Amino acid sequence: MTPKELADIAVWASALTPEELAHAAPGVRMKSFERGQHVAHFSDRVDAWHGVIGGVLRIGHVSDTGQVAGVSAILGGGWFGEGSILKDEARRYDVAAVTDADVAIMRGDTFRWLFTNSVGFNRFLVQLLNERLGQFIAIVSRDRTSSAVVRLAQTIAAMYNPVLFPRTPPEIEMPQEDLGLFAGISRQIANKSLHKLADDGLIKLLPTGLKVLDIERLKDYGT
Repeated sequence: MTPKELADIAVWASALTPEELAHAAPGVRMKSFERGQHVAHFSDRVDAWHGVIGGVLRIGHVSDTGQVAGVSAILGGGWFGEGSILKDEARRYDVAAVTDADVAIMRGDTFRWLFTNSVGFNRFLVQLLNERLGQFIAIVSRDRTSSAVVRLAQTIAAMYNPVLFPRTPPEIEMPQEDLGLFAGISRQIANKSLHKLADDGLIKLLPTGLKVLDIERLKDYGT
């Protein structure tokens, strides 16, 4: 990848010096995944940092009985996998494509070079990890106290977090089953909740997903 190509796909690239960007770019490549295809499996030792350039990925763990736990979505501009690189450990989750997706893959040695040498990159990582921690705390609180429609509204709103997913498009292509999975509710309840949010004017339902009409009201829904 060229420095310009990396700058075009990665928001954090603006925090790098020209020299750092020139060093990082050759260590990044693009790969396309079809819907349902795995990007990484639980227990894989993948020495790479991944970024979603287009489409939606599902991150979570599938048990031996087929139950999916700890599920969240990774959308446009979202990067993940830094913990496995920094701790030099196997992946603790499965990553699969919910839709056809384009993914940027940075080699582990390139990531470690930036981590060691770039102040701007480290500032981005601190902001990313802090925002991710806040998201997980919000998920725990939401799942304990909120109704299904509130959980779904907040789940959709979280997909537009400007730090975690700076390039999520207004229209999200995603099956209702996966939306329900991310919110911790069944597909049937997700369908009813989506129609409620649509009736309230917060979203517009599309044949293959939804379009967000009022992100601020989604964030505050139920509060």
